[in-house]
Amino acid sequence: MSDRDFFREVDEAVRQDRYKELWDKYGVYALIVAGAIVAAVAGFKAWTYWQERKAQEAGTEFSQAVTQLEGGEAAKARDALNALAEKGPAGYSVLARFQLAAAEAQAGNTDKAVADYDALATDSGADNILKGLATIQAADGTTFSGADRTALITHYNNGGRGLVMFHLANDYWNGCNRLPGNPPAPCVPAGFGAAVDNRAFIDAEYNRSFVYSQYSGYLRRDGDIDGFIFWLNQVSAAPPRNVAKQHGMVCAFITSAEYQQRFGVNAPRTNAECTP
Repeated sequence: MSDRDFFREVDEAVRQDRYKELWDKYGVYALIVAGAIVAAVAGFKAWTYWQERKAQEAGTEFSQAVTQLEGGEAAKARDALNALAEKGPAGYSVLARFQLAAAEAQAGNTDKAVADYDALATDSGADNILKGLATIQAADGTTFSGADRTALITHYNNGGRGLVMFHLANDYWNGCNRLPGNPPAPCVPAGFGAAVDNRAFIDAEYNRSFVYSQYSGYLRRDGDIDGFIFWLNQVSAAPPRNVAKQHGMVCAFITSAEYQQRFGVNAPRTNAECTP
């Protein structure tokens, strides 16, 4: 055996002695840590499976409740939705509350529906987009009668969304010469379809369209949900088509830095110049 081989064996023996010493000293702790990691992974997998199973069960219950609601079994549906709202997974709990609010609106209980939407809009646990939707629904506060709903479905089946919007948007729908002007607004032809004249709905749609037009027209983009809700609340706080509110909003958009920087790097104007 050469000296090199001898020293290699000595080094290997020394390393093995050191490894054994380390294992004797820390081996128990290493086993404990390894066991804890295995237990944590197993626990996480079990928790994930349990969450997925709860979500699947909640989804089935939600679908059944909606089917019952549409099938005229309102009492059963409300019990199921209330149970989901109270004890269901977070996502289905919020959806159940939306469905309950919608059911109140369809039943003509507008005040209760608006209160339910307001509660959703201020719920810190709800998704921001859903909170925005709840704010819009609460600001709307409009419902259709059963006859109006049936008429709109018929219009949709006959002419699609365009015919529905035509029936909703005509201010002069229920009679001739309802609008001022010269020449006066025309009459709707006889036999053209049942009238649906829901003024509150039309006003709410007008406000939403007006806010959207500011974003698309001046900023050339869709509105972010927080900004859209802010401006919708601003215009909805005044009577429909309030000129002062509309002028103030337009001024705020055209003095915004985002709008001004479409035309240059500087933004010298501010909304402090907008008269109230």
